[in-house]
Amino acid sequence: MGEKPAKEVKAMMSMKRKLLQEANGSTPMVELFGPWQVEDYVPPVAENGIVPRNEHGNVELFKPCMLPIGCVHVRLADLH
Repeated sequence: MGEKPAKEVKAMMSMKRKLLQEANGSTPMVELFGPWQVEDYVPPVAENGIVPRNEHGNVELFKPCMLPIGCVHVRLADLH
C-alpha cells in the first residue's frame, strides 16, 4: 500500500473518448506496477458455513486463488 508505480504510460482510448479528452486538454495516464510491488491476494475465511460476500451480496471469484478459505468450488455439468 502506498507504493509508487514503476512506470506511467498514456492510456489507450476509443476515438470518441480521445476527442473528449483533447477538448479537456489533459492526457490520461495508466500507472504500471511490477511484480516486486504487489502482494498476493489473501481470500477471506468462511466461518460456520457462511461464505463471505461483498456489499452487493455477491461472491467475487475471478480466479481459483480467490476462493474463500474453507470453501470448495463445485463444478457441475450443464450448469453455467
